[in-house]
Amino acid sequence: MRNIAKFYLSFLLLLIAPQVLAVTHPMDALTADEIRQTVAILIDKKIADEHSQYPYIGLLEMPKAQLKAWQYGDAINRMAKVVLYKDNETYEIKLDLDRSQILSQKLMANVEPSVMAREWHIARELTLKHPEFIAALKTRGITDLNNIYCSPNPAGHFERQNYGLKRIFKVPCYERSHSKNHLYGRPIEGLFTVVDVEAKQVLGLVDAGIIPTPPAIFDYESGKNNRQPLNPIFSIAPEGSNYSLKDGVLVDWQNWQFHMRMDKRVGPIVSMVKFKDGDDQRDVAYQMSMAEMFVPYQDPSDNWYYRTFLDNGEFGLGLLASSLTPGADCPVNATYLTINMPNDNGEVFQIERAVCIFERNLGEPLWRHGVAGEYSNQTRPMVDLVVRTIPVLGNYDYVIDFIFSQNGKIDIRVGATGILAAKGVKSLSLDDDSAEQDTKYGALIAPAIVAPYHSHHFSFRLDLDVDGVDNNLVTDIVAPIALPEDEIRASIWRREVLDILEEGGISPSHSHKQWRLVNKNRVNKLKYTPSYQLILGHQGTSIIPQDDAQRRALFTLNALWVTKYNADELYSAGDYPNQSLGGEGIVKYVADRENIDNQDIVLWPTLGFDHIPRAEDWPIMPTMFMQISIRPFNFFDQNPTMDVPPFFKGMNPTAASVTQ
Repeated sequence: MRNIAKFYLSFLLLLIAPQVLAVTHPMDALTADEIRQTVAILIDKKIADEHSQYPYIGLLEMPKAQLKAWQYGDAINRMAKVVLYKDNETYEIKLDLDRSQILSQKLMANVEPSVMAREWHIARELTLKHPEFIAALKTRGITDLNNIYCSPNPAGHFERQNYGLKRIFKVPCYERSHSKNHLYGRPIEGLFTVVDVEAKQVLGLVDAGIIPTPPAIFDYESGKNNRQPLNPIFSIAPEGSNYSLKDGVLVDWQNWQFHMRMDKRVGPIVSMVKFKDGDDQRDVAYQMSMAEMFVPYQDPSDNWYYRTFLDNGEFGLGLLASSLTPGADCPVNATYLTINMPNDNGEVFQIERAVCIFERNLGEPLWRHGVAGEYSNQTRPMVDLVVRTIPVLGNYDYVIDFIFSQNGKIDIRVGATGILAAKGVKSLSLDDDSAEQDTKYGALIAPAIVAPYHSHHFSFRLDLDVDGVDNNLVTDIVAPIALPEDEIRASIWRREVLDILEEGGISPSHSHKQWRLVNKNRVNKLKYTPSYQLILGHQGTSIIPQDDAQRRALFTLNALWVTKYNADELYSAGDYPNQSLGGEGIVKYVADRENIDNQDIVLWPTLGFDHIPRAEDWPIMPTMFMQISIRPFNFFDQNPTMDVPPFFKGMNPTAASVTQ
């Protein structure tokens, strides 16, 4: 037992020193020095000043054609893209850092950039100092403001309550004396302020009446309620990992090669994905990322109707990446990356262990076949490579995984956990007279707590380049057909292949369709055109397009969209979804219905689920995973893992097995 503990601690000690990375690849994220240089150039040229805010600073990529031709040793042109907020105006600026030059500068009229940290602080402070708010707390028996946690939310855009271009937050609050971790368990329901953070003014206070604060939640922090701990179960690699990590960002593993960086807005960006097939490095994907996330709550009351969050564009998945806990969030022997992230003031902060990379062996077969009645089993161990980050977006934590398999498949997985948004109610159980009304738009998950119904929509931007840039999108449709009367069978199904030749939304339903990205310019040994198949997972329900909240997230109207590649088309809900009027993003990208026959095309699948809360989701929701898969379809001449050995190096598990 002591040896196991020492082994565990030895891995933890490896995590102490953060990695300092130099630029070696054109897709590398901006370094801390480059972020500081970007700000210094803007101040030196009088474009920014000491009061300016920087909702976004990130890498401006070199043109795709140059990047695909780039090799180690070639020149790297370092550029930056900035969203600057100065004097209540928003600017987009592109810079050449090598030459300290401004490439372009544009005033963006009638838009609002993402939420900035100072705005949260302003909205909280104004709320906690507001006399009417303090008086309303006293009527509820609350006098200690140190036990109040306020969570400002962007107000969105609604025609019937239009704030124009003001930076508006609505600020609900919670009583938090019972917990340091669970900030959302005791809502002060029906009481909130409306704050203009630019004017630094409380525009109004809404008090719908006193609803008793819910009782304290289950104590999971002190440890006194814990069950007996398990015997240690570690995922370890005693001979070392099987992947190589060049400069912390370029990964080589089991024929895969790819680049990874973190971005303030979209979080992990996986680029330049190739698979080594024999002597060929074959293209699979140019770039993959989560392009937007939409979480609309389905409660029309004053304190809830506006809670329709576009988390990427309003907050930022990279900005809110959390430090990962070895042995719980990721295996203890994972590789952990410390990242430099620009804040809204143009300064740099580090997030330690923001990304983990690890191999995963779940004890499942990669493939197998046995002969009944004979000792002739042939089986191979399945191992995957996982790149993981976990942003914390207020009450929800999202596990984001890019999973690479030895067989050429990529899974993109999202796990939702954290704390459900809680609404205080009078009902303690479903037997109460008030329960029917209290649960009209949500589920009672604990005494005096309703979790409103809501959906999670995760939109991905997948720029797949299957064996090259020029591809086609096809749909495989499974269609039942009746057979002639002289056949023994009455019916079978056959596959129909349909070419999709122009941009647009493909289908609101994926139940009978499969999509493939095909390279019609190449063939494999069997003369098939190589392709990769997209398999969609769960889908959330989209509300009617006329709804103001839905207009900001029209990408949810279809399970899949396809566009012709455009370097400026990056975000499903548009560049500036915060308080936007809607109608931006994908719906505009496809408006001209460009031809996509044998073109460089981008897929935009949406993954999600409708969350009907249950008692088991409280006080912390068990992680619920969902995924989309991208798998080779006639890309190879045969199963590409037939050369995988039956055992790990130096091991024969059959000889070591114990039968009881």
